[in-house]
Amino acid sequence: MGFGSFLAYPGYGYLDTWHGVATLFLLPCFVVGVIRSRNLLSKPAPVSHLLKPSVTVTWRTGLGVGRLCLLATAVGMIFGGLTIMIVGMTSVFVPQDLKFMGITPTELHAINPHLVPLIAHDREGFGGGICACGITVLFCVWCGELSRSLWQALCVAGTVGFSEAILVHPIVGYNDLTHLVPALFGGAILALGLVLTYKPMCAKGPFSIKSPS
Repeated sequence: MGFGSFLAYPGYGYLDTWHGVATLFLLPCFVVGVIRSRNLLSKPAPVSHLLKPSVTVTWRTGLGVGRLCLLATAVGMIFGGLTIMIVGMTSVFVPQDLKFMGITPTELHAINPHLVPLIAHDREGFGGGICACGITVLFCVWCGELSRSLWQALCVAGTVGFSEAILVHPIVGYNDLTHLVPALFGGAILALGLVLTYKPMCAKGPFSIKSPS
């Protein structure tokens, strides 16, 4: 998904050649890494395994609610990233953007006809990155082992990602509440999920949950 999002450039009419070269160099590394890591698995599972959760958890427990919050965060990232990608390939701006800048796309085009395609390129790439991260988080939480290392990775990545996405707005003065609500809500759900899953996922030794009889 991440590499494929780069192919959306015909939608906004701008091809960043340096970005393209970097992508072409990274793609073989990614492919080789995926192949090698799969070969290192003791028993590679079929694709259908992705439809099954790694463990069965009662959703009424704290761990169950926390895991559900983490999954909801991942789904929100996926759809949020797709929305940003679609906006980047079509209208490029939302009404809040134009209100903040105090300018119209026509006026931007009059300044320089390459400005809007350049902004569209950045927005589409940003959306593709968020969507790819959401897919990764979704399957790590759904199919991965509920472990200390997974909790720490989610905590560090989530804290950095949501902090930057939220704090950059007051720094630049873009404080439209409707624009910030999705990020604020996503950050709150992630924080709740991390709090509820902290003790069981960070317990010492291997962690496993038996299905209720």
